[in-house]
Amino acid sequence: MEGEIVDQLWNTVQQFYTGSAETVYPHARRLFCGDDIAQTSLFAPAPQGREAEVFLVRADLISNRLAYVLTECRREAGYCREVLGMICCRGVWQIICAACAQEAYRFGTLYSDNPQRQRQELDELEHILLRYCRDVHRMDAEDCLSLFWDGAKMYHPNADETFTDVEIHVLRTRWANRSEPAGQGIAEFSRIYHIEMLSADTAIAKVGCAKLDHYFQDYLTLMKLAGRWKIVNKMTQELYTGQAI
Repeated sequence: MEGEIVDQLWNTVQQFYTGSAETVYPHARRLFCGDDIAQTSLFAPAPQGREAEVFLVRADLISNRLAYVLTECRREAGYCREVLGMICCRGVWQIICAACAQEAYRFGTLYSDNPQRQRQELDELEHILLRYCRDVHRMDAEDCLSLFWDGAKMYHPNADETFTDVEIHVLRTRWANRSEPAGQGIAEFSRIYHIEMLSADTAIAKVGCAKLDHYFQDYLTLMKLAGRWKIVNKMTQELYTGQAI
């Protein structure tokens, strides 16, 4: 079954890169990091030049409804890694969002002046992700939103085969007047499944977190703005409700 899903994902991605818009969400946007976060429609030409052949690097699945595909290609201005966020609706995978990371070389050192700096950056990313999981557990909307870029969005599949696309600030409403988990003896659940730096200013992470007894897995895209990592995109799905298993 998983192999079939990966084939479906890759077929969708191939159609996208060859110019078909049939499986692209009409409001899908591509984010890329510069002096600020730039965003374009996913229907617009990719930034930094024309793609050559595009390679599938990895397809990661949270469920048969939520996944991302990581691609690589050489462009006129350098080497590009792109994360395509994907949700399945009524049996059809759609590209919902994308984040593009541009580097001069495929095998270039992320920090040529200080290769050890990568460790420092990963430590900072880990700190932000664990703080995010803690905030979800406590439903602390203000601290959680401080970790996000102001223009960030959240996407998640729904039980009726649709999906939701909302501004991240909706957390204030969704988490208002919720029960305090500590008073119910509910332990925090936080897990970092992976972090990958796509460039010196762009990363993708997969985490597990919980609100009360509702367990989620999230894909979080992070970019570095004014020297600080910010979460710029969130894809999430509730996988389980009940006592820890």
